[in-house]
Formats: sequence, structure tokens, C-alpha cells
Amino acid sequence: MDGTFDPMYSSNNIWIDTDMNSCLTNNLEDIESDISSLQTGKANLSHVHTEYAPISHTHSDYATTSHKHSALDITSGILPISKGGTGASTVNGILTNIGNIGKVYSATPNSKSVAKMEMTTIASLTLPAGTYAIVGNHQWAVNGTGCMYISRLTKSDDSVVYCIVRSDMIGGGGAVVATIVELTEQTTIKYETYHQYTAATKAEAIRLSAVKIK
Repeated sequence: MDGTFDPMYSSNNIWIDTDMNSCLTNNLEDIESDISSLQTGKANLSHVHTEYAPISHTHSDYATTSHKHSALDITSGILPISKGGTGASTVNGILTNIGNIGKVYSATPNSKSVAKMEMTTIASLTLPAGTYAIVGNHQWAVNGTGCMYISRLTKSDDSVVYCIVRSDMIGGGGAVVATIVELTEQTTIKYETYHQYTAATKAEAIRLSAVKIK
């Protein structure tokens, strides 16, 4: 302070503002106590933390973000198709998950009478969308030497003929009709036949098969 201390009044005799019940001494003591509390239990301005890692620290016991694993490292679990796996642990499960590739659809109906020169459906298959190898075969119940017959694979509404074969009924015939078709929707495939024998006769040992290849 400048000058000489010459006490004239005590803070014990001074009230605060208009509150004559509030002593200045008490307020000063409260302020001093608050300041003291703020000054204890705190770190120094220039303090450091020794129990934490420095900003420039590195970890040597972890793999880098660019590391990779060989497929040989995978010893458990099932990889989904989205990760290059099959999403299954059995052959049947795999085939189902990849669209039933290799599934065989077949029809083996009983013998069927076919009138002379009348195209007749002797078997059919309803197939889901996909690509198929389709094979049809039958024989005749008669030896129709010199009589032509036709076999064909068509769409159910006859809008598409996928394959047509002409052959002779000698010894009962037995030519194979085969095709590969790509179906964009569920489709019914008909196996049809026609003959020029002298009368109605039976188509026997009828087989129609399809294998999904894609």
C-alpha cells in the first residue's frame, strides 16, 4: 500500500449495500475462503502428466491397418457369398445358395397314345428362371420302318420352339431331342411328338430331364 496504515473503521462496523444485517467482515471471510479453496487441490500451471502416453507414441504390438490374411488362416465360421464364400457348410446348402446349380428336374410319365399325324405333348417340366440343358427321349411301341416322326421341345404356349428332331420309326425309333435354354422367368417346357405311322401308337419309355447350369 502507499502511505501509512491509519485504521479508522473496522469492517465489523460496515454493512453491505442496504442490508444492515450483512456484515462486510463476513463477506470478506467468505471470499477469502473461496479463494483458498480454489488454490488447493489443483495442479500447477506448468504441470505435466507422467501417467499418459506422449502424443507421438506408437503401438508395436498391433497389426497394421493394411495387413491381410490368407484363406488358410480361416479355421472356423462360414463366409457369406458377399465375402467370397458360399454361405453354407453342406453341398446341398451351397447349391441352394448359388441358385441350385446342378439341380436335376425330370419327368418320366407313363406310355401315351399318339394319334397319326397329330402333334401331342408327352411330357412337361416347369422350371424356375435360369439356364438349363434339357434332354428328351422316347421310343415307339411299333416298328414303323419308313415312317417319319418328329420330336420337339417348346414353350408351353408354343411361342418358342427350342429344338426339333426328325427321325425314322424303324425298330421303334429312339432319337434324342436336346437344347440349352436361358429362361428369364418361370417357364413350362413341353416335350411333343408326331408320327406318320398308319394308326395311333404309343410313345414309351418317355424321359424329359433338365439340369440347371447357370
